[in-house]
This record gives sequence, structure tokens and C-alpha cells, in this order.
Amino acid sequence: MDRISDLPDCILLHILSFLPTKTAFSTTVLSRRWTRLCHDLQHFEFKFNQIPVGNLEELLSHCTALETLVLDSVCRSGEEGQLSICFPSLESLHFKSYLRVALRLILVIDTPSLKRLHIQAESGFREIRVRNLHNVEEASIDIYKQSSVLEFLAELCRIRILELGLSVFDCLPEAPPHRIPEFNCLIDNI
Repeated sequence: MDRISDLPDCILLHILSFLPTKTAFSTTVLSRRWTRLCHDLQHFEFKFNQIPVGNLEELLSHCTALETLVLDSVCRSGEEGQLSICFPSLESLHFKSYLRVALRLILVIDTPSLKRLHIQAESGFREIRVRNLHNVEEASIDIYKQSSVLEFLAELCRIRILELGLSVFDCLPEAPPHRIPEFNCLIDNI
């Protein structure tokens, strides 16, 4: 037996946490123990179309301890369906999509423990739905769809630090004033 197999799970998880996500998950071919360990990782980072959206959802559905999720350009043009980011333990989400073509994807974010949110979506998601963002303390939002902007802002009513991209400001003048929420908890950083 090899020496690394004698190490306790907590040590192996610590070692895996230093590896890029793709490399860490390549260890799942070693044994069931390594598969289980990868599902206990707390930080995932996927970049540049490494995995189709359906497979990404399947992979993430097993990751119950997830605290940080970074998705950078994971959506491919022509993909359909729904990308759901729904994790009860997730505290930080960083999502970027640079595709300039209209997607047939629906993005759903439902994360009650989320504290930090960064979303930049230049692409035309068919729809972006958000729920349970009431614990978000810090957010940066740059999306290009008025209905999604208003939905995000309504969910972030207790936010303390809020950064809005230029595309958000382009959407706001067209919005009915009664749909733009008040932010009573913002910290003045000027």
C-alpha cells in the first residue's frame, strides 16, 4: 500500500485544496475514496468551457460542502436548458460569461448562505432568476437585462457594499421608479 493512502481524509482534502479543480477531480479515477474526497472540496473553479453545463450541474450536485464557486466563461454558445447554482453552504460566487451571442440558457441562483456575489454576464441569457440572496453583504453586478437587474436589486435589500456595472445603469432609467428598491444598509465608502 502507498503512504498517501494511509493519510486521514482531512489531510488529503487539505492537499487537494491546493490543486486546480480539474486536477483535483482527476484523482477520482484512483478509487471511491478519492471520489468522495473530491465531493467534499469547498472551493471549485471552472474556466473556459472545460465542461458542458449539464455535466457541470451533475458534478456540482454531489458537492454538499461547497463554499466558494468560480465559474468563468463556462457557457458555450448553443447550449440550452438551465444552469442552477443552488447550494445551501455556498458563501462566495464569482460568475463571468463573455459570450456575446444569445444563449438559450436560464441561470438560476438560489443560495441562502451567500455573502459575496460577483456576476458579470455580457451574454444574453434567456433569463436570470435569483432567490434567497438576503444574506449577501457584498456584490458586484454587471448584467445586461433590465428584468434581471431589477430582480437582483430587489433580492439585495440588505446589502452593505454594492458595485454596479455600466450596463446596470443603462437598464435603470427605463425601470419604473417603484420597482427600484431602497438600500438602507449600504456603507458609505467615499
